[in-house]
Amino acid sequence: MLRTLLVLPLLVSVIYSNPRTDLGTVPDKQAIEEAFKDTARVESMIDCITDDTNNKCTEDEYGIKVRANEMMRNQGKCLSCTDEEQANMEHGMILLQTKTPWLFTRVVVAMLIPGMAF
Repeated sequence: MLRTLLVLPLLVSVIYSNPRTDLGTVPDKQAIEEAFKDTARVESMIDCITDDTNNKCTEDEYGIKVRANEMMRNQGKCLSCTDEEQANMEHGMILLQTKTPWLFTRVVVAMLIPGMAF
């Protein structure tokens, strides 16, 4: 209960914060934006990220999940990512937050409270 009370304000501030838009060059920008046009593909990725068993992940989705978790633990920095991967992940998170805020909320909740996916 106490954990929920501590996490709730953080979750609200993350969801309603303005995402960064000054990313500079995003190497795979076009491909990422095309992927976000396919709702089923985005939902499949979110199912992977929120699944504690990793049974719902393709190999590519699992790699993205690992980088997303690393970004969440390190305040937006993926320490194992190349600069290009970092820019791609940041752009993907911005698109997720702006185009599908309900899915972004699922990701944040799943990462902050393991086993609490909805």
